Amino acid sequence: MGKELFELGEIVVTPGALELISQFGAVFVLNAHVSGNYGNVSDLDVKLNQWAISHGERIISSYSGIWEKAVYVVTERDRSVTTVLLGEEY
Repeated sequence: MGKELFELGEIVVTPGALELISQFGAVFVLNAHVSGNYGNVSDLDVKLNQWAISHGERIISSYSGIWEKAVYVVTERDRSVTTVLLGEEY
C-alpha cells in the first residue's frame, strides 16, 4: 500500500458492494483510494480529489472493469466515514 493521504474514518461497505467484490476487493479499493489511485475518474476529478484532501472536502473514487458493475468509494468531508458502494446504492 502507498502512503495514506487522508484518514478514512469508519469504513462502511454496503451489502451489494460486499456481495460483488468480497472482503478482499473492499480492502483493495480502500487501499487504492487512500493512496491517491482514484480508479476510473477523469483528470479533472483527480485534481478535484487532490484539492479536496487539503481543503476538507469529499473524496470520490470509482473502480470499474474488474467487476461487472462500478464500485465507488466515498470519504466524507469530515473524514468520519468512508463508504464502499455500488452506483445504485448511492
